[in-house]
Amino acid sequence: MEADYKKMRQLYLEKITGLLEPEVEQKLLALLKIDPNARDYWESLEAENESIGLSKVIDSIDVNSELETFKNIELTPFTEHSVNWKYYFAAASIILMISLFLIYLNLDTVSKRKSAHIFNVVDMEKEEILLSVAGCKRFKLSTISPQQIIIGTVKLNNTGKKLVFSGNIQNATAFNELSVPAKKYYEIILPDGTKVSINSVTKLKFPFIFSGFYREVYLEGEAYFEVTKNVRNPFVVHTKNVDILVKGTHFNVNTYNTKNTETSLLEGSVELTARGKNTAALTPGMQALYSDETGFSFRSFESDEITSWRRGAFYLNHTSLGELKDLFLRWYGVILVFDNRSIANHQVSGIMERDKLNDFLANLRLSTGFKARFEGNTLHLTD
Repeated sequence: MEADYKKMRQLYLEKITGLLEPEVEQKLLALLKIDPNARDYWESLEAENESIGLSKVIDSIDVNSELETFKNIELTPFTEHSVNWKYYFAAASIILMISLFLIYLNLDTVSKRKSAHIFNVVDMEKEEILLSVAGCKRFKLSTISPQQIIIGTVKLNNTGKKLVFSGNIQNATAFNELSVPAKKYYEIILPDGTKVSINSVTKLKFPFIFSGFYREVYLEGEAYFEVTKNVRNPFVVHTKNVDILVKGTHFNVNTYNTKNTETSLLEGSVELTARGKNTAALTPGMQALYSDETGFSFRSFESDEITSWRRGAFYLNHTSLGELKDLFLRWYGVILVFDNRSIANHQVSGIMERDKLNDFLANLRLSTGFKARFEGNTLHLTD
């Protein structure tokens, strides 16, 4: 059993109406223990239930009274000989359940309309890791089980966490696109052996084979590169406003802020070219930040902090909650809203983990008193 959000909503309704079968409930409990995404969604359903008072409506229904009313309905000649009241009770239960389900869906729809922009940005029930192959089609890459995709003579092996490919294909030098959505993390081994770790909400364009003088890729988002050394054929990462040229090195590139490109060098050396004019060189331990308005600026950095996202963690050092809004969207697929504007200015320190949103919110409440409330994919913080 894997997380199917529509199915989970149905199971939740069955549970609060007392119609969930024990065997199904056991499977559900097992899923909630091992799948943090499913667990977060289930808890959001509980929060939504509490906010609209659905359980109270169900508890207020006197089933026996409704059943007696149902029995007193005048029977037609076709039913007066024998009446299976268990059947009618089951039918009544189903009607009740369907009615509540429709109400629940309608309330959920209203909630989504209030924050429709959420689903324009990221619909967590539909987004998957996608590979768009040039001149071919788009493939969904599973993060649960291994899969193999064969395109002509190219063999793609997806381990669930990493993509490796081999062989040749027509138009092999054309660029394919790997898209990693919110809440996901993925890796790819390029044809020269270069390893690329890809963060959430990131796109990487690459060919199945490198030809010509440069080994070129294009990046939107954030990725960590471990480039195979080849002095004859430099490796180039193209971003919106900076080209990063390397021959063999380890570095992190962050372009989440579309106006800036942040390059952090851990090993080797890189040359940066902005808009084909400004150039700069980096040495290990230095970070370059480029913006069209101010040009290049440089500073030292802590490698553990810059690369912590690869371990599913984010270091907070007197970080305001307002600064975490984009991270919440990328890592958890939720819009962070502050019911009191002053909450956004509150600073926190520590470590936030990718799969432990509830732990973070619990610790936040203990340390600050701020309460969390879900409305669909919107997370409200209130004091």
